[in-house]
Amino acid sequence: MRLLREETIAAPQWVWLVASVFFLSWILVARIELFPQLVSGSAPLIAKSLPSFLFMIQFRQALILLAWLCHGLVQAELKRSLIAIANKAEVLIAQLVRMKILMWNCRGARNPEFKRRVCELVANHRPSIMVITETRVGEGAEISLLANTEQEIHATLKVHASNLSWLFSAIYASPRLAERRILWSNIKEVGRLHSMPWLMIGDFNEVLCDEDKFGGNQININRAMEFKTFLDSCSFVDLGFVGPKYTWTNKRQLTDLILERIDLCFANPLWRVLYPEAAVTHLPRTYSDHHLVLIELWKPQTDRANRPFRFQSMWLLHPEFPRVVKEAWSEGGSLHPATVEFTRKVRKWNSEVFGNLFARKRRVLNRLSGTQRALANNPSESLLRLEKWLIEEYSSILL
Repeated sequence: MRLLREETIAAPQWVWLVASVFFLSWILVARIELFPQLVSGSAPLIAKSLPSFLFMIQFRQALILLAWLCHGLVQAELKRSLIAIANKAEVLIAQLVRMKILMWNCRGARNPEFKRRVCELVANHRPSIMVITETRVGEGAEISLLANTEQEIHATLKVHASNLSWLFSAIYASPRLAERRILWSNIKEVGRLHSMPWLMIGDFNEVLCDEDKFGGNQININRAMEFKTFLDSCSFVDLGFVGPKYTWTNKRQLTDLILERIDLCFANPLWRVLYPEAAVTHLPRTYSDHHLVLIELWKPQTDRANRPFRFQSMWLLHPEFPRVVKEAWSEGGSLHPATVEFTRKVRKWNSEVFGNLFARKRRVLNRLSGTQRALANNPSESLLRLEKWLIEEYSSILL
């Protein structure tokens, strides 16, 4: 067993210094929020090699980041003032906590393109928890949070900002019925031992009803009833979804096409009371044979006109970004004017450099989502061809 250590990207010290000061001011001036980073020192990931599940808890109090940024960067008097502001903001932090869970049964985690896809997903959706299941990584991997087997991971999650604790289960059910029955039994035992709010998500490799499948053989009624009986024994309720109906495809032509909804999200009544506005979205499928499933515990109405300024990690990868930082710092002088100047400059620069790219991606994703919804309702060869073309078009757009 070994701990996977957090790696940092080397960069000139002055770039990190200036970026840290700017980011500190954004937290204080724009909005106090939780900043998603891998939790250091809490051992969220334990593994021998690439695990069957990459279970990443990216949840750190903005207060912790604030204290880290202040260390050695400002004078003592200013530091004390910032800490006082942070202490007063603790209640606000608790109110503004936003938590998202992203689940994906991918294929090809060793593919060089996989890392780029994951980085893009994290940047687009900012998940607090990301669950990735991979059936072809290899054996011998193990993650232990509360309990785990090759088909399941169970963890007790505590949301520090709200002091809420609940049980979270990430599932990859075996394609073999005998092993799935063992899984059903294990999950029922977890439910017997714990009386907490409970969320369970994953690839269950089983269809609950006829309307959750297109093509291929008819569903096995006995297996479906066995699945439903197990869910009822744990008081699980299907959270539903928006987006394309099916979550898996065999990617064949129309005559051999099979579509299934097997990536599912369930919660018990206690969890539903905690998060009554939780919503599940089937995101457009651009990679792998499974759709990504996004669970948002709270989905606020966003005002695009008053959207707070946010630092984009991809800026650090662009060769012109250090120049933008340097110019803003030299023209702004002190901290606050420099922050205002940097915000103005970087917004303009972001629009010029990345704007058309983002707009193109959004257009392709919107078309792809509509196509996949239509394909689920009325499959046709023309829709399959359009879906394939849109996926290729999306893949051709570089970060």
